[in-house]
This record gives sequence, C-alpha cells and structure tokens, in this order.
Amino acid sequence: IAYALLNTIATFEIGDFYGRGEADLSPGIAMQPWLLVWLAPALSMRIWAEERRHGTHEALLIQPVSLTVLICGKWLAAVGLLTLAMCSTLPLWATVAYLGQPDHGMIAAGYLGTWMLGSSLLALGSAWSAATRHQISAFMATSLTGALLLLAGHPAVTDLLRDRVPVAVLESVTDLGGLSHHEALARGVIALNDIVYFAVLCLAGL
Repeated sequence: IAYALLNTIATFEIGDFYGRGEADLSPGIAMQPWLLVWLAPALSMRIWAEERRHGTHEALLIQPVSLTVLICGKWLAAVGLLTLAMCSTLPLWATVAYLGQPDHGMIAAGYLGTWMLGSSLLALGSAWSAATRHQISAFMATSLTGALLLLAGHPAVTDLLRDRVPVAVLESVTDLGGLSHHEALARGVIALNDIVYFAVLCLAGL
C-alpha cells in the first residue's frame, strides 16, 4: 500500500503530471530506483536473518532439498512480493491510458527495468540477510548497497569525477551504476547489455 501511494505521489505531485500536459508515466518510472532502495531491503531483510536469529535455519537446511533450491526459492518468493507491489501501480497505467495516448511500449519497458532492478536488489539483499543475524542490519546494508549502485551512474557524481579521474575510470563507474541501465529501459530501449547487467547482479547476490 505504501509503495502504491508513493508511486501515485511521484507520478502526480513530484512529476507534475497535470502541469506537464503529457499522458505518460515517465516521472513515476524515473523515481522507481529510489523507491526500490527502500522496498527491496524491506522485502529481503528477513529472508535469512530471522532464520538464523530464531535458530530455524538448522531445521530448514536439513530438509531433503539442495541449498541452491532453498536460496532460489526464498529469492523467488521475494520477487513474487515485488511483482505484487508493482501490480498495485497498474491503475496509474490505466489512468494515463484513459486521459491520453501514452506510449505503452515505453511504459512496459519501464516496468521491465524496474522489475529487473528490484529483482537484482532482492538478490543482493538476500546475501546481506544471510550475512547477519539482525534484519535491521540487513536492511541498512542492502539500502546502502542499492544507493551506491544508483549513485555510481548519477549525473551529479559523474560531473564531480569528470575532471578528477581518467575517462576510462569514469566510464567504468558509470557502467557499474544501475541508474543508467534502468533509464535506458525506461526510454523503451531494451538492449542486451542492460539485461546482462541485471542478470549478473542477480547471480552475484545469489
């Protein structure tokens, strides 16, 4: 519910939907990475930390399933919750479709980018949750990791480093940032390098 409300505020208030006079969701989609920095840690912080804190991980690990299945199962459950949260914003899509003629392909690509970024942060959050017994510690570590990934490609950081580091280093930092990959998908450009980027993040976390 909080995620849906924040999306509504980001689209209509922060994004000045009526003032811009354009029926699209680009302002709301542009805000998604920063909302995910809060949502993904909230969904992933208890995945393993609570199991360890309550001692239930021992009973879980002796079940006749592989560790890989347990890791992927918990991650997929979190991804399912993320998907449900994103579905709560579909009325916004219906609203702009009613008010005008938006580019539905661009909106769909924006949703795909948001889902992939969120899934990647959930995988990293799972890793942090497994590394600590306290869910608050996992939340903070995942939030910090997500913020650093986004800031790595932020224009303000790029401008700050432009005259201080070599061009090759600057390009590497920008490529490592998740913001540019999400923005590319939000523009409706579905490129292989963006898909691979999020897939590698997921694999690294898992």
